[in-house]
Amino acid sequence: MHKISPMTEVRSVQTVTKEAALSEYKSATGEDVESVLGFNPLPASIRITLRNPTSANAKQLEERLRKFSVVQEVQYDAKGLGALETRTAGLKLLALVLASLLFAATVAFLFNSTRLAFLARKNAVHTMHLLGASRST
Repeated sequence: MHKISPMTEVRSVQTVTKEAALSEYKSATGEDVESVLGFNPLPASIRITLRNPTSANAKQLEERLRKFSVVQEVQYDAKGLGALETRTAGLKLLALVLASLLFAATVAFLFNSTRLAFLARKNAVHTMHLLGASRST
């Protein structure tokens, strides 16, 4: 674990004992595997949280962890992470489109309001001119 913590892409490292893994499994599924098998089949493990959880970072960390002689297996949800990245990109595009539409609507509203203000003033100035007001008035 001391070799994993200094990695720049790692936010946190949590050790999960066999007993803690069994307890999590029991609470998640409601099944008592130990009473059925007579022993705890779940291994101790290490849970790593990345600072920037992208597919590329996860793959790179997986390759680095596999080089450690004590590491037997590395698991992460590559499909889920890829799906999240795809959806995030779609939501960013949607936000950009909506922001652009709102900006265009704001510009159109300001342009129209300014035009109407000028038209209202034009009629008022014309009326004052008809009533005999001077140009400076």
